[in-house]
Amino acid sequence: MPVEIVSRSSYSLLPYSSFWRANIRFDAKAGELKTVIGLILVQKNKNYPMYKKIVAGLTGALVLNILHETIRSCFPWAPRINELGEEALQKSLRPFNVTLDDPRSAYWATLSSDIVSNALYYGVTATTNPVVSGALAGIGAVKLPQHLGLNDEPVASTPQKRLLTVSYYLVGAFVTRAVYKALQR
Repeated sequence: MPVEIVSRSSYSLLPYSSFWRANIRFDAKAGELKTVIGLILVQKNKNYPMYKKIVAGLTGALVLNILHETIRSCFPWAPRINELGEEALQKSLRPFNVTLDDPRSAYWATLSSDIVSNALYYGVTATTNPVVSGALAGIGAVKLPQHLGLNDEPVASTPQKRLLTVSYYLVGAFVTRAVYKALQR
């Protein structure tokens, strides 16, 4: 029997009214976790560039993940942010009695949630100050796992891993800012 968790929120931030909805559906019989997150923006003022921030944030998040996956596949000493994300996802699903036993399902669920969360973060923060945004995200990825009861070894066991992790997030933030600037022209 599928378990469906639906979260909805509506809020208004001038000059936009926004509505987001996240559906998480786990089908125990098929062993699949499906996540759908939608953000609907209703524009009140055409001069406010919210869609530009979303596109820029998504681009930065995609570059961050492509960079990480490429380096991770080529170098065994590279950070394994994906392992940290999978552990965090499994831990967050525990209260719902849901586990992702299939490694591919866990990988894709983690990757999709990582892209969505980084896109939203970058869209809000990196369009104005990419240095602070990228540095805080990277330092958070290195320092927060141990405080959240997660294994920080995949991202913080060596100085090289820590530096590369922070660098990934800085690159994503700078790409976000560059795309945002390009879209403003």
